[in-house]
Amino acid sequence: MQFKPTETSELTADALYARNKLPERRSDQSNWFNRPFDVVTFDSGHSVATTTYLHEAITGETKDAGSEQQYRAQKSELYDFGLNAKWDVTATISHE
Repeated sequence: MQFKPTETSELTADALYARNKLPERRSDQSNWFNRPFDVVTFDSGHSVATTTYLHEAITGETKDAGSEQQYRAQKSELYDFGLNAKWDVTATISHE
C-alpha cells in the first residue's frame, strides 16, 4: 500500500504471509527368508524335480521380517512486514 500526501513525501507499507504444510503417511511391510537348510537332494529323471533329502540348519540369522507405519508432517509459516518513508527535502515546490 502506498500513500503520497504531498509531492515530496511518500509512505509505503507492505506485508507478506506464507504457509507451507507437508504431510506424509507411509506404510511398509517386508518379509525376507534366507534358505534355512544347508543340504538339498533332488530326484532326477522327472519333468518336475522333487526333494528327496532336506537337511535344515535353522539359526537365528536365516529369517527377517519388518513392518512400520510413519506419519510425518511439518508446517512452516512466514510473516514479514515493512514500512518505508521517502521525503525529498531538497525539492522546491512551486506555488502558482
